[in-house]
Amino acid sequence: MRITVNILHRSGIGIIIFLSALVVWAAVRQKKTAGSANNLVAHAQSVLFQSEKMFAAVTDIETNSRAYVLTGEPYFLELFDISKNKMALTQDTLKKQIPIGSPLRTRILVMFNIISKRIDFSDSLVQLKNDNNILSSSELITSSKSDLYINQTRQFALEIQAAEYALLQQSINLSKKENNVENIVFNASIFFMLVILVLLWLKQKQFVKQEEKRKASDLLGALLTAAPDAMVIINEQWKIELVNLETEKMFGYVKKYLLNKPVTLLLPQNYKDC
Repeated sequence: MRITVNILHRSGIGIIIFLSALVVWAAVRQKKTAGSANNLVAHAQSVLFQSEKMFAAVTDIETNSRAYVLTGEPYFLELFDISKNKMALTQDTLKKQIPIGSPLRTRILVMFNIISKRIDFSDSLVQLKNDNNILSSSELITSSKSDLYINQTRQFALEIQAAEYALLQQSINLSKKENNVENIVFNASIFFMLVILVLLWLKQKQFVKQEEKRKASDLLGALLTAAPDAMVIINEQWKIELVNLETEKMFGYVKKYLLNKPVTLLLPQNYKDC
């Protein structure tokens, strides 16, 4: 019994250590998944923000260059230069945020090329104004199809936002699936740990009772052995459970033979018939 309980304890402790490792793994994974989800959300928000900044810069470049050509006010020229700088910063940021090899990156580079050519066109308008070629600059403004260009840029910004949102939703759905698996592992590990602890407690309790019973039996056996008179202990079925040395001497039976025999074996014949 001692060996069985020790083996059970060692096995239980080993299983608990393994399940504890699973719990730690699940907790770490959940933390990493939550961190990744937060990073994805932050990335998506940044891309959406930068795409809006890009469209705003395109609109400002178009508006300020044409306002300068039509009015000649240096204020609009200053705003035109500021808008170009904002556009350059926004393009650099978007290039860093959209991974190389992504279909969206290819699309955005094409759009950046279009925007670059459009900025060159706006620069040419400003140059014509500075050269006092007002007629040519006015004609270019009339034929520049500015509304079509701005609408095209707006549509492109919406495409970026839609693609980023779709990627975000896909990542969130994947994170939810991973979280579900990790939650199942976590909860199952906790459940099995509790079950094992209960089983170990019950087994330990049973072992303690058996040890107490064994000690009581050993004590009783010692008392019987030391008794000067013949003594016999029987169970509820009237079968012999314990005898001492004096009993063996009195009845002429060895202890092994008497155990589990009916107590009537030791009775005189006239009492057996009663």
